[in-house]
Amino acid sequence: MKYILASAFLFAAICAYSQDRIKMKSGETVLAKVLEVSRDEVKYRRHSNPDGPVYVLSKQEISEITYQNGETEVFNSVKAPENNNRNDNPPVDPAIVDMFYSMTRRNNRVYITSENDNAVVHATNAINRWGYWTVTEKKYNADFILNFNINFSGAEAYGTADFINPRNGRIIRSTNQFRVAPTWDLNVKRGLVNVIVDDGIKPMFR
Repeated sequence: MKYILASAFLFAAICAYSQDRIKMKSGETVLAKVLEVSRDEVKYRRHSNPDGPVYVLSKQEISEITYQNGETEVFNSVKAPENNNRNDNPPVDPAIVDMFYSMTRRNNRVYITSENDNAVVHATNAINRWGYWTVTEKKYNADFILNFNINFSGAEAYGTADFINPRNGRIIRSTNQFRVAPTWDLNVKRGLVNVIVDDGIKPMFR
């Protein structure tokens, strides 16, 4: 019996540390598998979805990363590169822009995902009401994937939506982050999804 209990505790300890922990400056901790740490950003996959899309965080958002081997990397503030001409727009790869608008043409098929099942329902309803794309329940039929990232802070909800290439799982574009309170919609999750669609997604295609 003692051997079984000891084995159970050992297994739990291994599971607890078989992941990387990204501590954000906002106080949030992201359980992840870190793929790459470059000069300005960190690429990772969610620990809960190791075969899912690749996410990118700016180092300016990160306080520290504790890797699964126990090593901790602390991030100081990364100074943004100076821009002597403030009227210049940041460079955009034309190939990425062309691919984005090719994948998201009117009447194309979109597969909607989220770690929150109710968010998928709300997003499906919002996209169907809009009528710009056709929602498919088959991922392999999709021209692109639309992933809704929903988070909560007290009674408020905040999040973004990512446009993902279904062929390689890479994020090609994301909306700005939006935040809603219960005064906007008593169902803050539904309210947030509707705001992301109305204010974050639709303006890209007008």
